[in-house]
Amino acid sequence: MTNEIFFDDFGNLNNWINFGSPRPYTKNSKYYVNGDGSYASGSYSKQRFKIKNGMCLEFRALQAPGNIWDMFYHIGFGKNYNYSDRHIPYSITIGIYGHNPDRNMKVNNAIICRAGDNQRTIPGLNDGAPHTYKIEFEDNNILFYRDDNLLYRCPNPYIGQELPLLIAGRSVHRSNWIEYIKIYEKNSKSASANTNTVKITSGDSDGSTSILLGIIIILSLVAIGYYAYKKGYFGKILGNQTNPQTSQ
Repeated sequence: MTNEIFFDDFGNLNNWINFGSPRPYTKNSKYYVNGDGSYASGSYSKQRFKIKNGMCLEFRALQAPGNIWDMFYHIGFGKNYNYSDRHIPYSITIGIYGHNPDRNMKVNNAIICRAGDNQRTIPGLNDGAPHTYKIEFEDNNILFYRDDNLLYRCPNPYIGQELPLLIAGRSVHRSNWIEYIKIYEKNSKSASANTNTVKITSGDSDGSTSILLGIIIILSLVAIGYYAYKKGYFGKILGNQTNPQTSQ
């Protein structure tokens, strides 16, 4: 069970404020970042979202590998100020790269997970196929996934902050798109409670009850025995058993 907070399948860009040159656009319910070889472009959401444990950002995207100046710099959460084709404030994002001649070969066809100063670059992981990416917030940590495979885990420096969604990049060859993006709460506590409830009402409950009753019976017998010992009942009983044997 999940509680959906935000969803966009890019029928339009009404939920976003666009920046850069050329501006991004949508086509056939896909988002196309539209920056060129000189300038980046992108969008940040009009809505802000409070970063908290149990929340998950999910999106499905494709970046063709190898194309010069085609890349998603950032898909994730940005900051609250000063977006332009030269300035893209980010906080928690996944980058999906084609080829970037401005930087070293390490980032070509790479996946980059970022959270403030925390970062992991995975060279060559981008295979040009569409994938589902997730950024999950759990126990004050951030977990980055692709197709449910964990890519990176780091501390969460943004817990409690209210941040916009961010998409930014370049697309000289029009080889990258996003199909949808959404935010939801994972109701993990409710799910755990439901699982426990199912276990309790199944056959496991009989075993638990039997063990508890056994412990109560043992403690009761120990208490009765101790009381009998203090009152000397054991001696009287033994004496009654011994006297008949010696008298025979």
